[in-house]
Amino acid sequence: MGDFNKKESESLIFTGLKIPRDYLKYWEEKEMFIRFSEDMQQMHYWGDNIYIIGKNEEYYKLNEVETFLMEYIIKERNIDKLVVLICNENKELIEDVVKTFLSMFIKNYQTFLELDYRKDERDVMVSGKKGENYPYNLIISLTNECLHDCKHCYKGEKGILKRINIEKLEKFLDKMQGKVPYLQLTGGEPLQYSQIAELLEKYSEHYHISISTSGVANSKIEISTLKKIDAFQISLYASNMEKHNEFCANNNSFEKIRSFSEQLKNNNIKFGYSFIVTPGTYDDIENIVKLAILWGATFVKFGTMVAKGKLENNNKYEIPLEKFENVKEKLDSLKEKYKEYIYIETINKHDSQIECGAGKFIWYINEYGNIYPCAMTESKECMIGDITSDNIIKHENVDVYTMCGTKCILM
Repeated sequence: MGDFNKKESESLIFTGLKIPRDYLKYWEEKEMFIRFSEDMQQMHYWGDNIYIIGKNEEYYKLNEVETFLMEYIIKERNIDKLVVLICNENKELIEDVVKTFLSMFIKNYQTFLELDYRKDERDVMVSGKKGENYPYNLIISLTNECLHDCKHCYKGEKGILKRINIEKLEKFLDKMQGKVPYLQLTGGEPLQYSQIAELLEKYSEHYHISISTSGVANSKIEISTLKKIDAFQISLYASNMEKHNEFCANNNSFEKIRSFSEQLKNNNIKFGYSFIVTPGTYDDIENIVKLAILWGATFVKFGTMVAKGKLENNNKYEIPLEKFENVKEKLDSLKEKYKEYIYIETINKHDSQIECGAGKFIWYINEYGNIYPCAMTESKECMIGDITSDNIIKHENVDVYTMCGTKCILM
């Protein structure tokens, strides 16, 4: 979509635009409504622009005109009343031009916007704050303590035990509250963090909280507190007990994950698994899906290895680019096959239409309280601030793709 341009008449029109009749057909029908499709998870402000966030965590930036239109759609879904509202509040606009731009906008974003005779009762969350830069998701490593010693760990070899300062973290979360909707607690093993129950009790009403865990911690958190968590994501490395335990160097891991999963299932707490696809685990993909269904999971997420941490300069676990499409096709096929039983989140290759979320929608905070675009960019060069900073450096000043030194794992 282009920009509105003012002419001498003070009307805003699209330069050189001829208005096709089919663009105005929506206003020739009876009462119509704009509906948000199920593919739209929510919207988020970054600066002055709205980003649409799809159900697979893909991000689409709306330009100035599209943001303008979306702000009005959020207020009014009846398409006739919407046009009147826009024209009444922007006297320089003429009705046919507004209709044309709305028609183009709906057509361009038909994955997320639908037209229907039924009134849309579904509200979509709009987070962030216009004119300011807040992320959509905070990923916080509470501690580097872990009960696994995985071959691929991006944190590298185990070092000195470190836990994030609770007072500094709470001040930071207080500041982010109301602008950032999602909070993902990770590690290390977040359930080993001694003050995690305190965080859950204090912030569960202000954030959608998820926990990424090994599933093997001896947590003494009360069930009532665990129920405050939106979802647990448990790391699973093989459908076979021996292979899983060998990979993460913990002989009790597989059985403890099964037991923890059963506890969550019995208490109606949402959980799922993450699984890393490598050349050696490709044939285990469907077995993982079946096991996830058997153990009562509601989702399973698939990702790929990155040559970071323990795998620095070692790409033997990475999926070659020429094989990537084969993996995606298999996952897409399984997603359709098992859609009645479980949600499968597949992997995506970077697409120029989909922006990387690192540094904008995602901030990764390590145990020291330092802020990075994502977990794969944890280096001095990529640091964009810390949780005690009054002003976080803007994402535009951080070239994530250059500094990361690897393909983007967020796509």
